[in-house]
Amino acid sequence: SFDELEAEMLKGQKLQGVLTVKEVYEVLTARGWVEMFPLLTAVYKISSGLLPPSAIVEFSNNSHNRIQSRL
Repeated sequence: SFDELEAEMLKGQKLQGVLTVKEVYEVLTARGWVEMFPLLTAVYKISSGLLPPSAIVEFSNNSHNRIQSRL
């Protein structure tokens, strides 16, 4: 987990990206905008342990397919 990595590698310091994505996701959720930001949602879910890191590749592949279908 990121908590373990922070403790082990950063001597307890926090990774700023993890905190930032959590805060931004909370704002998006409160405003009902989560579906408008699928990449940030995927990053949040990965950093929260809700999705495996490999989900970012799946996100990328799905995004490419959606773009191609619009052309």
